[in-house]
Amino acid sequence: MNIKVARSRRIMDRFNRANLAEQQNAISSKNCMKCPNFGDGHVDNCAQCPIFHKLTQIGDEFIAISNKRKCAKKSKLLKDANESGLTASKYLELRLNGLYDFEIYQAVGISATKFQKWKKEHGLLEKAKEL
Repeated sequence: MNIKVARSRRIMDRFNRANLAEQQNAISSKNCMKCPNFGDGHVDNCAQCPIFHKLTQIGDEFIAISNKRKCAKKSKLLKDANESGLTASKYLELRLNGLYDFEIYQAVGISATKFQKWKKEHGLLEKAKEL
């Protein structure tokens, strides 16, 4: 991917998150602060409120932006591991970036049993438990 394209996507994601936060703050300060249930700590009271549903929808959009970026990062890391071959240091890097063993061995194209043997041969069983 072109560096300029990747940078512009990050900038757009940042802009979209800031816009969503601004919307949430405006809605909350205009409506929720006046609500008699505000600050009681029980979301159950808000379940029937249309403002609550709007705020939840905005929160879902936040999550969608984050998940899109996480999935893209995971895909890139797994593609690199598949193309360059899996090494002990690459495995630890993948785990530190939040990938699970099943994602790693599926991307590399080996079975779970072979993967466990490979981890044992490279002394990674104990290190993986620490991550």
